[in-house]
Amino acid sequence: MADQEEEVLAEREVFRGRRLTVVERDIRVAPDRVVTWEVLKKDDSVAVVALDEEGRVHLVEEYFGAIDGRELCLPKGRIDPGESPLEAAGRELREELGLRGDLTPLCTLSLSPGYLSQRTHVFLATGLTPDPLDGDEEHSLKPATLLLDDAVRLCGDGVIREARTVAALLLAVRSAQPS
Repeated sequence: MADQEEEVLAEREVFRGRRLTVVERDIRVAPDRVVTWEVLKKDDSVAVVALDEEGRVHLVEEYFGAIDGRELCLPKGRIDPGESPLEAAGRELREELGLRGDLTPLCTLSLSPGYLSQRTHVFLATGLTPDPLDGDEEHSLKPATLLLDDAVRLCGDGVIREARTVAALLLAVRSAQPS
């Protein structure tokens, strides 16, 4: 990638909520041009592709208030203060699926970098064993287990639509194939 030419000149807080902040950023995009972007600042998160020895992926069905609907997705959540992405991934796997596993970084995703600061660190979990931990969910999660190939097919069929889940499942298939 080319060297960055843009420069943030100023930032003003417009709104602060419990889990997100909206700011306006004045950005120099050219020597003679400054634009104002609205940015949604949200803490980074983690997501986990939990893959067992039988080639099954462990997902959760979760309610999302922004779309007023349930989606089939990876176990995921925010990174707590003082916690590393690896620690957060292990905690979320235990809280949402009651499992522990060997965690390997898979990728880091930007959902919509034009206005959202949040990045999601995705891990592959293998060697899964039971190890539940009480979580902090505000709503019910329903575990779901599918063959990885079936989950990928459901992505293509539009049944699994949560973008981080779709991308991570496709990468998990690629990483599972011999090179």
